[in-house]
Amino acid sequence: MGYIGPFVMLGFLAIHLYMTRDLWREEALIAVVATLVGIAVDNSLHLADAVSYIGDLTIGYSPAWLVAIWLGFGPTLRHSQSIFVRSWLNTLLVGFIGGPLAYYGGVKLARLSVNGMHGCCLSLSLGH
Repeated sequence: MGYIGPFVMLGFLAIHLYMTRDLWREEALIAVVATLVGIAVDNSLHLADAVSYIGDLTIGYSPAWLVAIWLGFGPTLRHSQSIFVRSWLNTLLVGFIGGPLAYYGGVKLARLSVNGMHGCCLSLSLGH
């Protein structure tokens, strides 16, 4: 069961890279960087005891389903989310609002837990 989401996301990435084949290197780099940043942030939040994740298949402390989300997030930055990253102010506002909402969604889906105010404050300060 823990493999379905990551495999679906790999399929999405393959289709995306095919559709943007003229720029596939840049698109792949954005996906890799977003994934590495996401793994670093999510592992840091876990190590700070701010967040606990649910998932057996992990990379460090980040479950594969969350890593897959980061993998799919990167390619959206130049396309469907381009309006949000046109300026640093837009980027900061979207991260400040969207990051905590994403964690809220994870809590509601019972896939993670935010550990008290410590977790809330750290999530907000990291823009996630």
